[in-house]
This record gives sequence, structure tokens and C-alpha cells, in this order.
Amino acid sequence: MVGSLAKLYETIESLSESYLLPNQNKKALLNPRVPISATEIPLLLSDYELHNRESYGCSNCHLFVADVPNLMCPRCNQKMTSALSYVPPSPANTGFPVDGGFIKGLMTFIVKDNLEFMPMSTKDVVPLLKKKEGILELRLMLDVQAAMKLLQLSLQSKTVLTKFYKDYSSQYVTSCQPL
Repeated sequence: MVGSLAKLYETIESLSESYLLPNQNKKALLNPRVPISATEIPLLLSDYELHNRESYGCSNCHLFVADVPNLMCPRCNQKMTSALSYVPPSPANTGFPVDGGFIKGLMTFIVKDNLEFMPMSTKDVVPLLKKKEGILELRLMLDVQAAMKLLQLSLQSKTVLTKFYKDYSSQYVTSCQPL
């Protein structure tokens, strides 16, 4: 991988599952899959209302789902005609809060210039402070455009946050303080 994307990937790979919400796993982040047909669902899935989508299941073996009615079930060769409705996750049907995202609660992370990150802890901060590498606390207000700029920089640079700060601090940085 180019730029800093490899470091970001490695960090997610080594992140403990204990930091993730109960209904999430690292596999979804590391190997994302678009549900059903990629040609019909917009890439920004949050903008797409999956519960309005029509799907059809096999009423005989109940193992397969199709986007189009009357397709033949690959298992039992019956027509897939049973209309199905999407049930979104909620506290009522999962037993835990459904906030979106992947991380539990309010977590604070240290994010290095190359996008390597770690949960904030004393054992991780002290060695960084001893190095005196110009550590800053940046608070960013990210919108879709800022996220796209960060993604672009992550493909081009190994000093993503420095470049982002230099090029876009007036637009997106809400505070900057040395640690």
C-alpha cells in the first residue's frame, strides 16, 4: 500500500477486539463488503435506506435472498417469492446501544503523523513525551470534504497530519495545543 494507508491498516489489524462495539469486528473494517449488489447501492451506505429495498426469499428452504422476485433458489429450485423486510439494529433487538461506528463509548486515541493510532494511555504517552517530538493535541471538525482530503493525503504521504495541518488548518482545525 502507498502512503500511510498501510500503517492505518496494520493498526486496525492489531487493535484489541475489546475496544469494538459488540456488534462489530475488525474484519468489517479490514475487508469491507458491500451488501447485495454493488451496482445498485450507493457507496455511501449511510445515505441509502436499506429498509426500503425490496428483497425476496425462498419460502421453501429459507436460505437465500434475491433482489428480483421469482428467481430460482439455488438450493431447492423453488421460485423466490416471499417478500422480505429489513430490520435495522436497535437497542430493543440487540440489547446494546446502536450508535453507529465501530468503537465503544467515548475513547481517546493517539494518532501519529503516519495515521498509526493507539488508545490513549499513560504507558503510551510517556515514551512519546520523552522523545520530545513536537506532540500536539489537534481538535478537528471533519466533514465529508475534510475526510476526502485526509484520504487523499494518506495515499500520497507518510506525514499525513502535518500536511493536513499545514494545508487546511484554517478550515478544519478547531484547536491546537502542545502536550
